[in-house]
Amino acid sequence: MDQTGVYTADDGTELWYGHVGDGTPVVLCDGLGCDGVIRSHLLDSLVAAFTLIRSHYLGHGESEAAAALASLTRPTLARHLHGRPEHV
Repeated sequence: MDQTGVYTADDGTELWYGHVGDGTPVVLCDGLGCDGVIRSHLLDSLVAAFTLIRSHYLGHGESEAAAALASLTRPTLARHLHGRPEHV
């Protein structure tokens, strides 16, 4: 079952997430400037063996835009990914 939704990060940013599968968890991260379109070519081949966890960085895809350019840092992106919803 593919579950998607939006969660609020610790700094108030609304971020999109999705997950599908029942196997070992694997996190798929976008490249900067990419909204995950390439994932559609990977999901079918990986979902049989893994639980695929996806998210859109702030300012990308379905996630909220960054409030300030200064917040677009690798530590912020990592913190947002770590702060995913507990049920994912």
